[in-house]
Amino acid sequence: MQNIAVVGLGSISDRHRKNLIEMYPSAIIHAISSSGKLKGRIIKNSHFTHINKQSLAGITLDFVLICSPATFHLEDIIFFSKKNIPIFVEKPLFSDHQLDSIDAKYLLKIKNKVALGYCLRFLPSLLKFKSIIDSKELGKIINIKTSAGQLLSDWRPLKNMNQVVSSSKKLGGGVLLELSHEIDYLQWIFGSLKLEKSILRNTKILDLDVEDVADLLATTKNNAVVNIHLDLLSARPHRFCKVICEGGDLLWNYIDQTITLYKKENIEIIFKGEVDDTNKMYKYMLKNFLLSSNTSPFKGANIQNGIDVLKFIQDAR
Repeated sequence: MQNIAVVGLGSISDRHRKNLIEMYPSAIIHAISSSGKLKGRIIKNSHFTHINKQSLAGITLDFVLICSPATFHLEDIIFFSKKNIPIFVEKPLFSDHQLDSIDAKYLLKIKNKVALGYCLRFLPSLLKFKSIIDSKELGKIINIKTSAGQLLSDWRPLKNMNQVVSSSKKLGGGVLLELSHEIDYLQWIFGSLKLEKSILRNTKILDLDVEDVADLLATTKNNAVVNIHLDLLSARPHRFCKVICEGGDLLWNYIDQTITLYKKENIEIIFKGEVDDTNKMYKYMLKNFLLSSNTSPFKGANIQNGIDVLKFIQDAR
């Protein structure tokens, strides 16, 4: 029987605890508050609830999932790294404002013990998209356009917008960190990016204290131009990546889980994934983390990948 701790009580923690109980019914799930506040809260999908991580003293843990606000991640990682147990950290690795701290440099010493939760790396449609790019069958890449956006109040419909992590600078909110998935998968598929220009805006439409729109221009090592648009304002959710190549245009669409190839003579949907259950990618990611070992390492993102994302974001600011 395994003891699994999940730090944080937000929406992503809820998802992971629910998935863990479905996947590993014999496991004991410990839900831990990152704020130290539990009064009046009903925490589902956990066997034990703790007011803070210090209250776990005396409990032998097998795994820990860190799902606290981004500005708490660094402290949480260091705390649990001393217990010598596998650590999973939700994205982003921490806040880009903490990049130059001594604690951040310490993470490089334990980088093989920490898995990072950029879940899109486990999505079948994006894995297929990457395999096509890797094959070079479409020839030279000329331009890449990535865009992701959704109205924050629709994204977090049951919560006060002024109280969610996404809207709080203090907790590591803002569209750059919230949608850093895009920066991670771009560097995973196309290699490291060099930032050329950034325009960050707080439109005040949602009365947030963070940027709600980001437009970034970057280049790859092969001189392809990359346009990145991220926002918390789009009336209709969208998430896609379009690559213009010498042999045709390739479009990955997250919303309908398709990959479409555009050529002069025709248009063809070359991949169609499952639209209704993107939760499977979270389960694939958790299973890979829980089964990983020194001989079979985690297949997702790692600490170095997370730091690369944060350095790009830091440059954009």
